[in-house]
Amino acid sequence: MNVHRLFADVRREWRLAIADRVVPLTLMIIGLLTLLAILAGDLRTNQRIEFQETLKRENSLQRRFLESAFTENESIDSAAASDLTPNEIDRQFELQMSAKSPDLMRYTDGIWWTIFPASPLSSFSMGASGKWPDHYHHEGSSVTQSLSRPVHSNPLLATIGAFDLTLLVGALLPLAVIALTYNVVAMDREQGRWPLIGLHATSISWLVANRCMVRVGALIAVVIGVTLSGSLIATDGEWNLYSVRNFWVWTAWMTAYLAFWTLLAICVNSLRLSSSGSGLLLLLCWTFLVIAVPSLVQREVNRRFQIPPRSELIAAEERVQRQAEQESEQVWTEFLRHHPEITLDSENPQQEYLLRDVALNRAIRFRVREQLESYQQQFLDREAFLERYQCLSPLLAWRTASDQSAGASLRHYLDFANQTSGFHEKYISYFEPFSMSGQELSHLDIQAIPRFDADQLQTRLYLPPLLMSAGALFVWTVAVGVFSWWSFRSRANQ
Repeated sequence: MNVHRLFADVRREWRLAIADRVVPLTLMIIGLLTLLAILAGDLRTNQRIEFQETLKRENSLQRRFLESAFTENESIDSAAASDLTPNEIDRQFELQMSAKSPDLMRYTDGIWWTIFPASPLSSFSMGASGKWPDHYHHEGSSVTQSLSRPVHSNPLLATIGAFDLTLLVGALLPLAVIALTYNVVAMDREQGRWPLIGLHATSISWLVANRCMVRVGALIAVVIGVTLSGSLIATDGEWNLYSVRNFWVWTAWMTAYLAFWTLLAICVNSLRLSSSGSGLLLLLCWTFLVIAVPSLVQREVNRRFQIPPRSELIAAEERVQRQAEQESEQVWTEFLRHHPEITLDSENPQQEYLLRDVALNRAIRFRVREQLESYQQQFLDREAFLERYQCLSPLLAWRTASDQSAGASLRHYLDFANQTSGFHEKYISYFEPFSMSGQELSHLDIQAIPRFDADQLQTRLYLPPLLMSAGALFVWTVAVGVFSWWSFRSRANQ
């Protein structure tokens, strides 16, 4: 078939599709739903960005409070304090009293917030990202709270997710494909036009495939066009190379997902069923692949891998602390062995008390970090289970790819938890040399306090789960395509 004939067939089928009232109506509804999903996700993303800006200003304010302890010009302090609320004035006084002492700074709770930055694609998968914390307030030695997660009371949210582009593409677009393609052959056959059409068609299989692909191609164009336009207009973060790359990954996997449903529609149309029979069979496939299988997989993963509640995380951290306190003498001996440069002054008991405190807190943080890693491994085992079983349904493969491209997968939030834990350790460890040497902090020391670098948390892609989702979609698509080819071939030989 030459290119000119190909374009002629596409134009003809497009004119026939537009003449069908169902096609324009379906495209319009999907366009509106896509716009609604973008607006809903963008609203949540912008709220998150506004909150992040508030937390950044609070971090900056806390640092200003610390530095004000070294400001000698009282008029400047008075001018700055005039814009503060009474609570902020009390907080400034509290931090000023602690600023010069490394011992007090180590115990100053709740100074800094760490933030998981929103990307331009965050709104694509807000249903998944809403399950995990996107900010964390440092409270003393606690770091396990960065893994806390709200539990949805509605099981449907765990199975499908909130309304966003992942839900739209995964659950609703297949319904749109069914509405556009279930009767591309049956209607002509029932109205007696099929024998005449078959006489003029060079290939029945190509005619059916062309009709389905033209309609689904228009559907894909509408979704991509509305999504791209809405994403560029929206103000939810700056576009960069990472964002552009991930957007095209999202687009490619969405196209592959809809290609499966297109081939499934072609396959059903090859069976010579009635319009109602074709539609019913496609709806049964949708119910099985979109609702039943993901629900069963979700139930199984919840049975095998229980997500620890926040209370369990805090209790585990408290157990570690009590155990370290019971072994304080062993901890102290090990600390002295690793620091032979320390010389204790028998006339200064405060020195030994302080060093024992440093040693104990260091041991507690080390053990808590081990506990944190064990919990993270539980989360990774849960995620690996879902990734292995995504081959059971194209929807599971699509959700994996969507969360990866949007930066909303569990692995991305574990990155945030790890960076938060690392920053927490870096912050506390920063003051220990000053405490061990008995040195007061200076203005320069306060300015050099470690800062949380949210820019390191780029929207990266994890290739193993992404390649597994691509493989799952490929297998499903090839299997349905081969069956469609065999069905057309067997009908032609009859």
